This record gives sequence, C-alpha cells and structure tokens, in this order.
Amino acid sequence: MKSFEEFKKSRMAMDPSSRQLTDLQWEQAFSAYNASRQRVKSSGGSGHRSSQRSSSRRHSRSEQPIVTSASSSLTKAGALRRHVRDASGYQDLRLLVNLVAYVLVGLVIINTGVQIFFYTDLLASLSVLIKGVLLVLSLIVLRSIVHVLIDIPDIMLYREINRNNLDDGEEVANESEHITE
Repeated sequence: MKSFEEFKKSRMAMDPSSRQLTDLQWEQAFSAYNASRQRVKSSGGSGHRSSQRSSSRRHSRSEQPIVTSASSSLTKAGALRRHVRDASGYQDLRLLVNLVAYVLVGLVIINTGVQIFFYTDLLASLSVLIKGVLLVLSLIVLRSIVHVLIDIPDIMLYREINRNNLDDGEEVANESEHITE
C-alpha cells in the first residue's frame, strides 16, 4: 500500500492541478484512495458488497448468476472486463447507455419503416432500408465504444492495484530473504 507521501507524489505527477489542494483535501483524497483499494480487494473473490448506498436494483442484479457469451469468458481480457463490470461504480451509467442506444435503435427502425411505406419505388425503398440497417449497426458499434470508454478508468485502476499488490508482495518476499540471511 502506498504511503501518504507516495500517494501525493504520484497524484501530482498525474494531475498538476492537485498542487492547489489543502492538507485536509489531501487527507480526504488519500482516505478515499485507501477505501477504494479495500473495496476492490474485498470484492476480488469474497463476493462482498462494496457499498451500502448501492441501489436495490444493483443488488438484485449482482445476486443473479451472470450469463456471459462464450467468446468473452474464454479470453483473459473478457474475464477482466467481466470482473471489472461486476465491481464497477458505473453500472447505472452503463444501463443508461444501453437504454438510450435501444431507444435510438427503435426510433431508427420506426423511421425506416415509415419511409419505406411512403416510397413506392423499389430502389428508393431499398436505399432507405440499407440506410436504416447501417444506422442501426452504427448505433450498436457506438454503444460498444461507449462501454469501452466507461470501462477504461476501472480497468486502469484494477491493473494499478494488481501491479501495486505484486510490488508489495515482492518487497515482503525480499524483506523475508534479508531476515533469513
């Protein structure tokens, strides 16, 4: 685990505007950092709920078995993505993105259907249909890209914590070697 000074130094390196923080704000940021590390550590395998303030909808979702596609569960990146999404604080945002995407897909389908009824020419109808299919596909791709953008901070935090845990483990192993010698 990082000491307060290491935390402050790394935070200043990442965000130069953090130099303006007061001592109280630094202490609050450090305690929040430690709390988030503890939440991620405890949710790593114990199934512990990370927050009492979570909505009941989130709790009911997490109690149900998670069904994933076979392709995403086979890869290491897919397993990481699933783990991060289970412990993420952005589940509500992801749900909102899905809702907006599906509503837009529905509107595009309705719009395409209405336009097809107004065009009597076969080529015009086909061009409207192709345009509608391309819009639906682009909305699905955009939804996936937004999900990736939502996951980036959580994945980077998870990797940083794992890297720090490995570094802490190596330090403990090195200290135990020095003691035995």
